[in-house]
Amino acid sequence: MTSKKTLKILKLSEILELLAISRSTLYRKIDNGTFPPPISLNERAVGFLSGEINKTFEAMINGAQTEELKELVKLILNERSELEVSL
Repeated sequence: MTSKKTLKILKLSEILELLAISRSTLYRKIDNGTFPPPISLNERAVGFLSGEINKTFEAMINGAQTEELKELVKLILNERSELEVSL
């Protein structure tokens, strides 16, 4: 029997509030590879997977440096690509 994880999606505004940064700063972090990119919800909306964000916040709290954050984001994106979604 396989266990299924419940995925929670956070809105862009929630991420900005949690980090207390501007939208442009967040997207700069994403472009630099130090923050997981959002997923597309539709043509006009994006969301962030809460589990990915929690892992990133934990690393930041523990003092992860830029290169460590980049490695973490790579791992997160690899895990994301291996997700199996069943409807």
